[in-house]
Amino acid sequence: MRVRTKQGVLLCVAALGWAVVVGAQTQRRAPQTDAKPANTWMKTPMDPVSPDDVIPYIRHLRDEYWDSQIGQFGTLTPKTAVHTSTGDYVAPVHDDPEIRDLRAEDAAVVGTFSRYRTALSSSGRAIYTDVIFSVGHVFKDAERGRALAGLEITVSVPGGTIQSAAGTISYMTDPQAYFMQPGRTYLLVLYYVADGDFYVGTPSWELSGGVVKANSYRSQAMGSRGVPTIVGLTKDELIRTLDERFSARH
Repeated sequence: MRVRTKQGVLLCVAALGWAVVVGAQTQRRAPQTDAKPANTWMKTPMDPVSPDDVIPYIRHLRDEYWDSQIGQFGTLTPKTAVHTSTGDYVAPVHDDPEIRDLRAEDAAVVGTFSRYRTALSSSGRAIYTDVIFSVGHVFKDAERGRALAGLEITVSVPGGTIQSAAGTISYMTDPQAYFMQPGRTYLLVLYYVADGDFYVGTPSWELSGGVVKANSYRSQAMGSRGVPTIVGLTKDELIRTLDERFSARH
């Protein structure tokens, strides 16, 4: 993710750890789309004092995590201007694997976006959104028993919109052509953050219609190269394919 402040400073946010670093990348422009932005729902203001089902200690850990990742711009106000962009650019595709080899801290599941809660960190320096996914199938669990079919997991993403006493603050919600959307089902490849009990990562494949569709510019580009890809598989075919792959590596 690319982040631009109102001063014009360009930052890059890593897809999994969301670590923020100053730098530049060689990228090529991706096709434009007139479709409604996939993250439009993140523009809906949430009352920060609405009931929170996360216990205070866990919420504190999540606040600290996001303060360290995206909270470097100071206390947020309705005038804070931090812009993000992942929809206009796509990294060059070479011989990268479609799905990377997973680390011990990674998980791979099929999940459906059931609900969300946007939070303003207690310091006032970061806004992030906890997305709750109902797990339908587990290929790999980052911590045994943490992700189970029929239960829920939390995937936190930077940004969102809250209604504060000072007014509406919308942070890191620039339009994105690809994102996660309420009610839809995805293949999720995630990184588990133990301090805060949540995952990070955004889905590159959607399964809502029963067939795998690209949900990122990278997966779209890889799916159009004429090489074997999971794009186009039925949900059942995907589950059989990835069950075989991940079970063979345990």
